Amino acid sequence: MQLSPAPISPTSCPIDIVFSIPELADHIARCLRASHLRQLRLVSKRLYCAYQPQLSVSFPDASLALPAPTYADSADEDPRLFGVPTYRIRSISLTFDDKPTAGPIVEVLAYHPHLSSLQIDFHGYNLRIFETAFVHTKDLVSLTVVFHKKVVIDNFLKSLMVAGLRKLHTLVIDCKEAGSPSHADWQLFRSILEMTEGSLTTLKLAGMLLCPKTYGVLRKPIEGEEDGWTTGSVSMSFPRLQSLTLKNGELSLARIKVLHQLFPQLHTLELDGCSGDWLPALMEDPLPEAVQRQLDQQLQDHALFPELRSLKVWLVFQSGRKRLLDMVLGRMHLHTLGTDILPMFKGVINELADHCSVVGHRFTHLTVQTYITGGHSIEELEKFYNAECFRYLQYVFMQTWDHTINMFPFAGTLTSLHLGGKADVITSQHATTLNEILKRLPLLEVLIIERFLQGYAVFDGLGRDVAISLSELELSDPSEQPVGGFQKPIPPPEWIQERPFLHELQIYACPPARPPTTGPIVSLNDPLDLDELHSSVVQRFRFLEKLKVKTALRHKPREHRIEPWKATLPTWLDVDFSMMNK
Repeated sequence: MQLSPAPISPTSCPIDIVFSIPELADHIARCLRASHLRQLRLVSKRLYCAYQPQLSVSFPDASLALPAPTYADSADEDPRLFGVPTYRIRSISLTFDDKPTAGPIVEVLAYHPHLSSLQIDFHGYNLRIFETAFVHTKDLVSLTVVFHKKVVIDNFLKSLMVAGLRKLHTLVIDCKEAGSPSHADWQLFRSILEMTEGSLTTLKLAGMLLCPKTYGVLRKPIEGEEDGWTTGSVSMSFPRLQSLTLKNGELSLARIKVLHQLFPQLHTLELDGCSGDWLPALMEDPLPEAVQRQLDQQLQDHALFPELRSLKVWLVFQSGRKRLLDMVLGRMHLHTLGTDILPMFKGVINELADHCSVVGHRFTHLTVQTYITGGHSIEELEKFYNAECFRYLQYVFMQTWDHTINMFPFAGTLTSLHLGGKADVITSQHATTLNEILKRLPLLEVLIIERFLQGYAVFDGLGRDVAISLSELELSDPSEQPVGGFQKPIPPPEWIQERPFLHELQIYACPPARPPTTGPIVSLNDPLDLDELHSSVVQRFRFLEKLKVKTALRHKPREHRIEPWKATLPTWLDVDFSMMNK
């Protein structure tokens, strides 16, 4: 980094002092890692904007298609990054087109020897390119590969084996091609697990099916066995793996029991859209109901995945109502529960809350389906959310017609709130109540409202006072105030009262002419008022990093309106517009 010394004046802030000394700024950059970005953003926006491009970089197709560059003077500088020293780059995102060539890809990876995280969006078919590319990524700890077309996944697994990526902590393989899951050879996959056994802790497989082969855990089925998955044939386990996510695959009773033996120390399990008859194995009563409440420790000895801290289950379709209590029985360490399973009958949610409070659960993340035919009464929901086991929630998903302040006894700890509602319209009365609730959530950082807003009154009084210009608050950020021998002014109360400091906001705007619950969506022609969105949302929440707006308009806002508007936004704010599925 080439920086010119800047004169220091009595009004200079600490960041000016840092950048007036090039050696100091460069030393800070050497110590930064991608994982520090979020904390850095909260300390100083100036530092964040200065260092963020040097920690993570994305190469779309156009970048890979560039002609061979003229190399920079320094061997540590990548000409594609305009002279940014490559020892600072820790994370790279690559997009491969449908006919990628190895040359540019190898060139990009070869110039970044200290990569720890790599994400690849692959739109092609030729998987041999990975054998060459992975040669330069021996120190990877996180690898995410998304396949957008149907591929022979075994060829990719062979590339991983050849590369010998033994330091991987996280491996994500996502096959997005619609249709049946991509079949992978279990023997190959087991070899990868063995290769990374000392390091791999997180595994996510989407759109994949591990197939039985000739021997081992998954061998050829014999008469009376199911698909070759038998608990008696498990000859190894991988206790270091702590997080497993399976999405859009296939499972069965026998297979989930094999997974229990393969990964006995799982702390996190998420099963999303997996077809098959596996659910009873996860929720079956390990012991007779008469002794369940008295023998919780014995339940733990019988339940699948007894060490779980986080359990999330999302079904392909609802084939019947279940007793939610069965998801937690025998799993004494759970603090995160997420499911779209429908309760067996009205009022059963309090059976879950009562049991968890008695045995000592302390949940921090909760997603439970309470929106059923007939609905739960306000009193039932207030009793449910006031259970002792939910007193310290940090994340909650709620799907109910109405909300009350009494549903939020965890207001002092909540950092993420997700309000479902099937895209119905929020009435003015409900908006007033919701506004009062939001004012009582001082730590809230993420807010998702899946119901249409009629204006932005729900945000009144939140964040900063838009009537006060940012120039008046310029020195109100403690991280931007003079230090050392300079006088440090007392922050005005306006900055302190800006809570909640939202970082991510998702909302529905421009409601349909006819609510979805009373008929088909009728789109409007009225354009989205970008000026109002800017003044009522963007200016109000100046720590906002992500803003997603979904509308019922026939078309997304035109680019010729969006681009000039985006140019007025803070550089760190990512804005996305989308339409509802009609």
